[in-house]
Amino acid sequence: MPAYFLVRIPRDKQKERKDKIGSIYLHPNYVYMTRNMQCGEIVSIGRDAQEIFPEAQVGQTLLFHHFVEGFNNDFLVDMDDDYGYFVVTACSHNGQNNQAYGVWTGKEIIPNQEYIFLSPVPPPEMPTTGQHLNHNLSTTEGGIVVFQDWKDSKASKMAKMAELKKEIEHLCKSKMTDQIKKVIEMKEAEAAAIRKEVFKQRFELYIVEAINPLFNMQVAKIFGTWVLVGEKVYMLNIACETIVEFNKKEFIVAKTQHMGMPLKWIQKQNLLPA
Repeated sequence: MPAYFLVRIPRDKQKERKDKIGSIYLHPNYVYMTRNMQCGEIVSIGRDAQEIFPEAQVGQTLLFHHFVEGFNNDFLVDMDDDYGYFVVTACSHNGQNNQAYGVWTGKEIIPNQEYIFLSPVPPPEMPTTGQHLNHNLSTTEGGIVVFQDWKDSKASKMAKMAELKKEIEHLCKSKMTDQIKKVIEMKEAEAAAIRKEVFKQRFELYIVEAINPLFNMQVAKIFGTWVLVGEKVYMLNIACETIVEFNKKEFIVAKTQHMGMPLKWIQKQNLLPA
């Protein structure tokens, strides 16, 4: 099958990952596809797959979409006592998207040309002392002290939305008065404002964890600079929702078509506001 990789996944490791986290056992209803392996040893490589992703070699570990291990076993082609054997697309083929995210060589991750591996930029730490603290603090007319550069993470905003929803549901069960109605409306407005911010499409900074060398060559031709691991690039935020866990680390996997500009290129052009 020219457009596919054939990979094998150890059945015991696959079962253990789905059954528990550490010593904590998981109920099947809460697992769905969030605890799939999403990686397997490459057993064979189709002709087209080898041409599209030449960095991948037999014996290396392929990282792929969780649909490969889906409930319907659409990609399971064989099974023995030790392994399950799956096919993984190397490009858009036969109604399927490119499911091969990248390959682990034993030393590094090399992404497929369509994908880039990222990590979120850590939020700034709240300073406690010194001149930097005074520089980043401002006081409103009402006397409230505000840290200017502080930004909540998306996870914290989602948690706040869930908390507000519970509070609204609890209030709705109470005897409705004008005061309670006013509180509900305030909380609904706050939740709506957070929801609007969370799902707003914009380019945000992410840290590059792995980048395909051929794609990087295209970046260099456009911007006159290579993007190195550890540097920051702008990516469309809604395209950075896919998480892959590998070697006990979580990576954001995004399509390269949603990449904007390298931060260092923008800095070199003096395009950032003062």
